Amino acid sequence: MARNSIGIQPGAVYTLAEACEILQVSEATLRRWLKDGRLPSSRIGRGYRFLGSQLLEALTLPEPEAEAPAPRPRGRRGRPPRST
Repeated sequence: MARNSIGIQPGAVYTLAEACEILQVSEATLRRWLKDGRLPSSRIGRGYRFLGSQLLEALTLPEPEAEAPAPRPRGRRGRPPRST
């Protein structure tokens, strides 16, 4: 969050690489956030662009809690199915 002290301009437009640097995350993480809908963006050709206000908002969002694992399928008598 010290990055904000440098000055993220709310109306400025940032590239994917710049957003990664500002948020201090990898490109893979940022792309996952885009896929999950955690970070809004605009597509310009093949690239992504982010408003500074969107990045500032992302810096203030709480981390999501880990999802509970999906229940395992059960057979007719409540046991896991036999593997063949």
